Amino acid sequence: MPKQYPIEIESTGDDGWFSKGHHDPAQFCADAERYWGYRFHPQDVTHEWWRCVPDSTGEYTYLYWPAKPHSRGAFPVTVCLRERRG
Repeated sequence: MPKQYPIEIESTGDDGWFSKGHHDPAQFCADAERYWGYRFHPQDVTHEWWRCVPDSTGEYTYLYWPAKPHSRGAFPVTVCLRERRG
């Protein structure tokens, strides 16, 4: 059975938001608006796989990189990279 992740929306640090796990896009959007005040549209939400790696430059503690599904260290994410306020 795949690992289950609760929706815990975090900033990508740039222009978007994500949560570990593949979540229902409508629920992701509702939670983002309720907790962060940002309005997203479900069609802007994608399901991807990422990996967390240490930042060798020292600028950040770690970075997220795209990963192949189910590869070592990879985890599913729900992502919205285009924010819409309103």
